[in-house]
Amino acid sequence: MVNEVKVMVLDGENKTALSITRSLGKKGFRVIVGSSSSTCMAGKSRYCYKTVKYPSVRENRGRFVDFMLNFLAREKVDVLLSATDNTLVPIMENRDDFEKHAALPLPSYDSFMKAYDKGLTMEIAKRLGVPIPKTYIPADKGELLRISRDIGYPAVLKPRISKYWSGGKYRSGIRRYVSTPEELVSNYEEMDRLIPNPIIQEFVNGDGAGIFLLFDGEKTVLRSAHKRIKEVPLDGGPSVLCRSMEPDPKLLAYSESLLREIDWFGVAMVEFRKNPETGEAWLMEINGRFWGSLELAVSSGIDYPYHLVMLTLGRDVDEDIEYKIGHRCRDIRGEFEHLYLYIFKNPGGRPSFKDAAGNIIDTMKPFKRDTSNFIFSWKDPVPFLYSSSRYLRNKFREKIGR
Repeated sequence: MVNEVKVMVLDGENKTALSITRSLGKKGFRVIVGSSSSTCMAGKSRYCYKTVKYPSVRENRGRFVDFMLNFLAREKVDVLLSATDNTLVPIMENRDDFEKHAALPLPSYDSFMKAYDKGLTMEIAKRLGVPIPKTYIPADKGELLRISRDIGYPAVLKPRISKYWSGGKYRSGIRRYVSTPEELVSNYEEMDRLIPNPIIQEFVNGDGAGIFLLFDGEKTVLRSAHKRIKEVPLDGGPSVLCRSMEPDPKLLAYSESLLREIDWFGVAMVEFRKNPETGEAWLMEINGRFWGSLELAVSSGIDYPYHLVMLTLGRDVDEDIEYKIGHRCRDIRGEFEHLYLYIFKNPGGRPSFKDAAGNIIDTMKPFKRDTSNFIFSWKDPVPFLYSSSRYLRNKFREKIGR
């Protein structure tokens, strides 16, 4: 009986954690939500059985690990799930200790690093014939200078890993765009001091295209894809409005070959950039965890959290899967932020009156046909009300503080 199974979901301040909590809670699991933040949105869900606040990973990774190991042992948690890299990375680094107290629906540490380290990912992809942007990892200053002269511009600098701890300090890396050899060298050296050995790639033009998978070592258990309609920021970021679609067969084949090669177990998002005119695509990265638009997949009929937990427990899933193509999912607050940026801070210039009016009308529609919401739910409204009140309070305090 699943109602006897305890599942702990971490990063409860995150909308992905809310989607996981609702998915599993509706199925009858006893969901414990953990967070280091006082803004634990998923903990406000009616499907949350219990909440707990743990030490911040950013402030003290060791305290987080010790707290979690003691809590898991005391509560007798059956399955542990992370919603972000913040908690996933220290769990993977201490996998043997965590597995003594709860099942981890995760690959081996070696497999995880092949996905988490972008340098390793690109090496594997190149060997398999999966298209990648021209990628460079300089061995020394001389090679860095040579690359800066030879590479095409604009170019992109990316940290090999997104989360890094050094000397007890937490560091988070973001990509940087450079337009000249001088910018490349100075930005590379600055990034290298924060997170060692970043990678350099030529910029490839196109739209983001993600393939979402639940993978079991050799085979795909679930798969889906979506089209991003609105993003924040406008030049690329989390989707605030997206639509479910059939996975591109070529990108799906690339994704499956990558995950099969690294012996992956669990969920993953394989991200590509695809040129809409030529159809050419390049691998960007593999995210070995749940993704921000998870609710779209769940509301479209692909319940990744439920199937992942059942697969981890070795239980069969007795239900038909009906994947709804064309279903949309929106973040209401995010859409209003997108509208503001689209009209007033659009990098492509001020939109025409017709385009602006069309965006306003579309955003202002309270209910859209075949559309669900990332956070709002009539059956579970408190997380949306709670998060919105916190958002408005913070915005008010920002105004007062100026």
